[in-house]
Order: sequence, then C-alpha cells, then structure tokens
Amino acid sequence: MIRSVFLISLVLFICILLPAGSISGTDLKADGCAGCHEKVYTEALASPYPHSVAKERCELCHIVRERARPEARRTLVTFPFFQKEGILHLDNIRSDRRYLLEAVLTDEGGTDSRPYRINLAPREVEEYSDGGFSLKRISDVTLEEIKRGVFAEAAVSWFTDAPATSEIEYRDEEGYIRRLATGEQFTRKHVIVLNGLKNNNKYYYRVVSRDIYGNLLKSGERSFDTSANFSRAATPGEDRGALPMINSIRPFRTRDSEGIYLMVSANKPSGLSLRLKELASGGVDERHAPGLAGARYSAIEACKKCHIQNASHPVGIRAKGDKVKTPEDLPTIEDGVITCVTCHLPHGGREKYFARMDMNKDICIKCHIKGY
Repeated sequence: MIRSVFLISLVLFICILLPAGSISGTDLKADGCAGCHEKVYTEALASPYPHSVAKERCELCHIVRERARPEARRTLVTFPFFQKEGILHLDNIRSDRRYLLEAVLTDEGGTDSRPYRINLAPREVEEYSDGGFSLKRISDVTLEEIKRGVFAEAAVSWFTDAPATSEIEYRDEEGYIRRLATGEQFTRKHVIVLNGLKNNNKYYYRVVSRDIYGNLLKSGERSFDTSANFSRAATPGEDRGALPMINSIRPFRTRDSEGIYLMVSANKPSGLSLRLKELASGGVDERHAPGLAGARYSAIEACKKCHIQNASHPVGIRAKGDKVKTPEDLPTIEDGVITCVTCHLPHGGREKYFARMDMNKDICIKCHIKGY
C-alpha cells in the first residue's frame, strides 16, 4: 500500500474552476473535432464500413506536426500526480513564444488517455488576482501507514484550504532535521512517503505547505515510531474501470511569479505527462493545433502511412489521353490530380474498402470512358 500511496502523493490535484474570462488557450481534445464537424463524424460512425481512425485519430490525417521547430522541441516532462485535479507551475518558457502543449493521462492500471492539446501563448495568459488561492489552514494531518522491511517507510497525509505544495520536515531522536518535498505542484490533498527510516525508532515531524503566492504554513510537531507495521483502513476509491480522460487544462498567471500555472482536471486519479513544443512564428492554428494539413497530404500522403502506394490504382496523376477523362463528380486536387479520396470515402462508407460506389464497374467508368 505504501507504494500506491507514494504514487498518489507526488502531485495531488485540487478542484477549483477559474472564471471564464481568465483563461487563455484553445482546448483541442481529440473528440473536440465533432463539435465543428458533427455531420462528417456521425456519418462515419453510422457507416456499415467505418474507417478505423475516423473516431479517435482525426489528427493522423488532418494535422501537420512538422511546423513545430525541431530545435525548439522540449523533452517529455512527467507529473505523476495520481489525483483528479491540481495546479502545475511551468517556469522554463518564454513569454514571447507560442507553444503546443500535449497532455496524456496514465491511470494506475497503465491505461493512457487520448492526447489533449492546447495552444499556449504565455504573453496572452491572463492574470488571476482575486486571492482565491491564499493558504490559511492546514488540517487533518494523519499517519496513513508504517511498513517495516530492511528499512521502514511511513506515509503521512494532510489537507490544505487552498492549493499548496507538499513538504515534510522530520527528525529522529538525535535531532538531525531532514526535508522531503514534491516541488512546484499544488494541491489541496497531500500525501508524502518517507523512505529509508530505521526500524524500532521514533521520529518527529511537521508538514509544510506553500501556496502559489509564497505564503507558508507549518503544522505542529507530531511523532510516530517504526516498531510495528500499521495501516489505516482503505477509503473506497474511484471507478477503476473508467478510461482516463482530461476534462480541462486552464492556464493562468499571478502578478509576481515567473512563468505560468496550469490548472488540470481529470475524470479519475491518473499520472500526467506533458510535452511542450515551441511553434514557429505564425504557426499556431487556434482550431487545429500546429496546422491543418493540405489536400495532397490528407488525400494521399496520410493514406500511405498505412496502405501500400499504387496497390491498385495509381494516385498523384492526372487523366491523360482520349480514353480517359477527369471525373466531374468525384473529388480531385490541383486541377484534376487523382488521389485515394477520389475513389474512396476517407471516413467510411456503405461499400467495401470505403468505395464511393461499386468498384467492379460504376466507379471505373467515371474516368475510363472507352473501356478499362
């Protein structure tokens, strides 16, 4: 249980909603495509032969990621908060740049959520200044567990009335003070596990929390001993069968802090991984993340990721000769260039292979006017 508590403890999330006017950044959840493209989305799902990527992988064919500058890509940063809501601080970003932020949840069973993306412009993030995050009280400081082994471990939990950091100061009877903290992650519910303790020893501790404004509170000193195993009764948890999903990511800043804060809300306790990419100047598309792909990419190049090129009919060519013509009622690009989408419905259809019509004859005579 201590290992589980340790995972739960590292970054714990809070439940606070910012006013709508204090939010900057556009939510780009995977299923958000249906908000603007509902007809295409529902028709694809209702088709007898729906395309396997139409429901959850819109970005595979429609989003160009190469607009992010390779030299400015950030490495993956993991925040294993294993709670539903909380605040994270990002200070290593530039106010004069724009970023694509991609977040993925991983629940305690190892299941990942669909990516959740927002465009982030630090200069445009509004200040949150109503004082609603001021720390005034620490409560319910509780010893959760003692576990003995080669070394002993102890888990301690507490609550704060505002989102705050998690830290413990502790010492043994010899008096040497040690500290353990989780860093710039803010929550109302806190759990920290102390490792490497001596068995059959008495320890004294106090919990410490700091809010986003720098206000610091400490609890009174308490004690525990490691002479025996101990564990509180487990509290009934969330629905562990539900798939992890990010409800929202809301950026804000405060007057005196560097960088910005991200308020994250999830549907269940999960770990959070963030990937931040700096975008080229002018490369932000508020609706389509780094950028919406062009017709040739979506109608040919995207298909080639999974399907062998020229497996049946060549694409990327124009109709030439007196036996063929450019189809008048089938989609082409660049003044008549044939693509995969000319003959196949990209999201799914009523014919096998997503064909626009019967592939034995009907679709062929649209171009081949003198036999095929």
